Amino acid sequence: MQQVFEDVMADMAFLFDKLQFPCEVSTDFQVRIISLSPKNFRSILYNLLSNSIKYRSNKRNCQVHVQTIQVEKGVVLSVKDDGLGMNEQNLEQLYMMFRRFHSHVEGSGIGLHLVKRIVDSAGGSIEVTSAEDEGTEFKILFKSEAIT
Repeated sequence: MQQVFEDVMADMAFLFDKLQFPCEVSTDFQVRIISLSPKNFRSILYNLLSNSIKYRSNKRNCQVHVQTIQVEKGVVLSVKDDGLGMNEQNLEQLYMMFRRFHSHVEGSGIGLHLVKRIVDSAGGSIEVTSAEDEGTEFKILFKSEAIT
């Protein structure tokens, strides 16, 4: 997990260069390894982290927290931010291909659709909680054995 996280952060360095307010990304990897291809895990993490940074609030410093924990049914990856958030209507359409809710940042509207497909294919599940101007949290359950 740590190596994939560091690779993703290095690939996203250009996003941090454009920030008006600082952005702090913290981690708590209680589970270090899961049985998911590194390529797929990287894609999930990249999409969720880059969205957290792109859709940050311009009113405050950006805080993003990434965590993995062992639960009874597998491993949960949580990515939580304090960004723009979404309303209920947006949440209903969140995983639709090419669906975007903000036009002030670049994007194709395919990232979360891809994340959902990867999670579904792996037999996992994804849930999101969000509130406008408070932030968003994605929780992904991977039904797998974990190595802590």
